[in-house]
Amino acid sequence: MSRKIIPDVIVIGAMKAGTTSLYEYMAGHSQIGVSAEKELDFFVSSKNWTRGPGWYHSQFSPGYSVYAEASPNYTKRELFPGVPERIAEMIPDCKFIFLVRDPVKRAESHYRHAVLSGADVPAVADLPGSRTMQHLLETSSYATQIEPYLALFPRQNFLFLHFEDLVREPRQLLSTVAGFLGIRDEWHEAGTIAANSSETLARLPLWVFAFRETRLASLLKRLLSRPAFGLLKKLISKGAKSRQAEPFTAGLKETMAALLQEDQTRFQELLKEGGWTRSGGAKRPKTPQGEAGSQ
Repeated sequence: MSRKIIPDVIVIGAMKAGTTSLYEYMAGHSQIGVSAEKELDFFVSSKNWTRGPGWYHSQFSPGYSVYAEASPNYTKRELFPGVPERIAEMIPDCKFIFLVRDPVKRAESHYRHAVLSGADVPAVADLPGSRTMQHLLETSSYATQIEPYLALFPRQNFLFLHFEDLVREPRQLLSTVAGFLGIRDEWHEAGTIAANSSETLARLPLWVFAFRETRLASLLKRLLSRPAFGLLKKLISKGAKSRQAEPFTAGLKETMAALLQEDQTRFQELLKEGGWTRSGGAKRPKTPQGEAGSQ
């Protein structure tokens, strides 16, 4: 009987912090087998959990040393509770990569993504006190999001990375990922893979965002190669008028920073308690011997 494939590592977020780029880098590595599409959302009860383990296993092709998936919804605990517990039940020795970003900049990018995707969200002036504002703050609350995972898995199973390092020094950050996963430090097209950019979103017709949530869209992604799927997106958006999203005001940014300060302080303390230091362009864990993880 063939082995039932489950991920060795899951990129759990944060949304708009480089998860798409990291997923694409991993897809290009000869030793990493990524899921057929990004954001399987299998461990989210309201999404694909009911499709069962068989469906999850089928999302990975055999022949690789390490398997990975990336679903930023796994670190939206208020919206999708119970995810760490489901992962612990199915993959008790799972490793995790959590990309973080300046929390206010992440929130603004998240809001821009929602606007350009046609979501029904308030105008910037109406954000304070809204449910949308609360969701943006919750997703940027990194300590709050990661604490349930740390309660279930050992600290050495986590790698914390910074979006800013992925942008500035992708090759150095990828070396850290290779060390964490125990694979060859050989990456294709390092520094050339585009993120899930606002420019792309702004030109895609709104019907695309509804269609991509369907099972037919999932099947299409599996049938087409990644380059072919990317070309299809370009063809669909060719000649389309670009939508715009209003930027955050300075006052809103200050308000959000103040509201996130306690969580940010707690997150930094969690990193220190776990033996993490900023080195080599990334957050890296200490080995059981107390030395920094290999690059």
